[in-house]
Amino acid sequence: MRTLFSIAILCLLTIAGIAQNNDFVFYTDNGDLFTLYLNNVKQNSTAATNVKATNISGKTISVRVVFQRSGVPTFNKSMSVSSDDKEIKVQLVKGRENVYSMKIVSTTNRQHNNPSASDSGHEGSTETKGNVPGHGNGYNNNNNNGHGNNNHGNNNHGNNGYNNGHNNNPPHNNPPHNGGYPNGGYPNGGHPNGPSTYGPSDNPRCHTPMSTNDFNSLRSQVRARYFDSSRLTVAKQACRYNCMTSDQIRDLCKELTYESNRLDFAKYAFEYCYDRYRYYIVGQSLTYSSSVDELNRFITNQMASYQNPYGGYNNGGYGYFQSDNPNCHYIMSEPDFNDLRNMINNTPYSSTKMTIAKQACSVTCISAEQVREICRLFTFDSDRLTFAKYAFDHCYDRRNYFKVNDVFTFTSSVNELNRYINQHN
Repeated sequence: MRTLFSIAILCLLTIAGIAQNNDFVFYTDNGDLFTLYLNNVKQNSTAATNVKATNISGKTISVRVVFQRSGVPTFNKSMSVSSDDKEIKVQLVKGRENVYSMKIVSTTNRQHNNPSASDSGHEGSTETKGNVPGHGNGYNNNNNNGHGNNNHGNNNHGNNGYNNGHNNNPPHNNPPHNGGYPNGGYPNGGHPNGPSTYGPSDNPRCHTPMSTNDFNSLRSQVRARYFDSSRLTVAKQACRYNCMTSDQIRDLCKELTYESNRLDFAKYAFEYCYDRYRYYIVGQSLTYSSSVDELNRFITNQMASYQNPYGGYNNGGYGYFQSDNPNCHYIMSEPDFNDLRNMINNTPYSSTKMTIAKQACSVTCISAEQVREICRLFTFDSDRLTFAKYAFDHCYDRRNYFKVNDVFTFTSSVNELNRYINQHN
């Protein structure tokens, strides 16, 4: 009898050892919504772009993905699993004729501790089954349309401008002691921990940008969030309470997966940018020229609401003679202009070159010499003429605009530019 009992126990232990439980995360590479079935069990109640399934057992997993978008065939395939107690991330990749394939992106150890955060897919974009491990970071994240009531638990976030347990919407007359003024951080408009190497701000709300150490900490927190929607929420929250440089905003945009979220954050962060005259830098984080165009239109509309365009701020320009443009007192500095020129020169498409050039020109004044240098980056006379006309309103030294004539191949282009100047001078 004892022998039979021992054999039974041994069999049970063997079966338990054979049983494999893993977590799976499936997501689409282009934002297509889908419903996931693993081993014929439905994993998400509503279509999502990112689905997590926990405690899935078996050496062979049957995968069925039903896409919400019409015309996309259902994906059916079996997956062999040799690992145990892992989190397996799987990307659904769209191929020709909307036919999807799947690719295992990573396999990591599961975390069994109870995480302090559980991301729910708001706005119909993501959904989780169970808790998302490894995204604690002191957050108790109850998303409310991407903005509301993100309590920071009991963890101190160091010098990130967060006060322990403070609400995401502090009253304006009672700011938290550890940062948290709604418009740009501290009473002096920025973050006090660490000197700034940047020039004066062109944003009346900002006098000091977020320090490098604090920004690196913030970027790590953004990266730690599993879902793109949660990354966007954390980035917006930090931006709301701290001024950031254009470079920092660009780098945060790059931490977001979807182009729509990058564009959303780029628009949101403009109000809290320390050096708006360099906002063209943010365009480096966008993949599509249409997104760059939309950001440029947004900035142009925002600019129209200010009485004194940004050329009137001290943005580190040269000590030129007095401007003959009433909207300009300083011009783009040499380092900033070199960055702009390199960015335009490294852009393959003429339309995108034009968008970047106009965007930079719209938020700071440039000299006639700088206009000429930018015009030379365009291949065709028509593009050079288009930019030369646009830049005239933003030129610091209009008296020297005759220098721009050197870039044109055809006399007709020179004549047309001169007619334009005479009409607008």
